[in-house]
Amino acid sequence: MEEIMSQEKICLALVGMVLVLLAWNDVQAATVDAASGSRDDIQAAVDAAQIDDTVVIPSGTFEFVGTVTLGKTVTLQGSGDHETILAMRNDSFVAGLQVAASNVTVRNLVLQGQEQGSGEILDYGMSLDGVLDFRG
Repeated sequence: MEEIMSQEKICLALVGMVLVLLAWNDVQAATVDAASGSRDDIQAAVDAAQIDDTVVIPSGTFEFVGTVTLGKTVTLQGSGDHETILAMRNDSFVAGLQVAASNVTVRNLVLQGQEQGSGEILDYGMSLDGVLDFRG
């Protein structure tokens, strides 16, 4: 009987430790706000973010020149459905958003390419390099 009680106490202690670790993991993820939708502000926020953090881009339409590289597991999100638009304005076939890590999430963002006079799309919205799991 004593042995069964001891095993129950060990099981309860292990369950408690697992719950504490799960709660700790949830507490660690943070939100990092980009100052604007410019490439530099978004990249600075991504660079400041830790793994599993969420980088939030404010609402608005932002002319976007260059590439933001997501080189770690983060969530990149706009402020709401169709509320954050990144209008790509690169001069060549350049991806505005380069995902170079696994387990990246992109949500609530509109990536808008730029057309040439001929109707050809000049900018690519996103490129995925060596990505195992992408959620968009």
